Amino acid sequence: MKNHIQFNFAEIEKLVWGAALETFQHALVEILSTIDDFLMAKRDKNRFEYKEKKERTCITMLGPIVVKRRYYWDKDEKDWVYLLDQALELTKGTQVSAALKELVVIWATKGPSYRDVRDRLEDFFGEQILSHEKIRQLVIQSSDVLKKTLKEAP
Repeated sequence: MKNHIQFNFAEIEKLVWGAALETFQHALVEILSTIDDFLMAKRDKNRFEYKEKKERTCITMLGPIVVKRRYYWDKDEKDWVYLLDQALELTKGTQVSAALKELVVIWATKGPSYRDVRDRLEDFFGEQILSHEKIRQLVIQSSDVLKKTLKEAP
């Protein structure tokens, strides 16, 4: 029977996993686009003047995604803004999602090295999504936030 089939269960499983990740990535982009559409429709048109759509790459628990979101001129603040980023509390310049950042920090503090975390993520996604140096930076950022929180706690 094996001669009639040129693949095995592991290959099928990996194929389905890749398809599932891709499907969920597309779903996430669609959800974010729908929220962006909603924010455009509900914005204060006297305050926020629509300019154009710009791309943002986010590295998420589902892998990398590219989102096109609207860019506005805020007439009150005299500044350029993304209403989607504000609504979802996305920090300017940050590419790694909060959920993935949390996972990476947990793995990095439990594992033997940042390179090990990089390799685990690569095994999981089928491609390198973060460098070991980026993982180190995320751990340092989290450490700084924790230190600040502990100093402010009674």
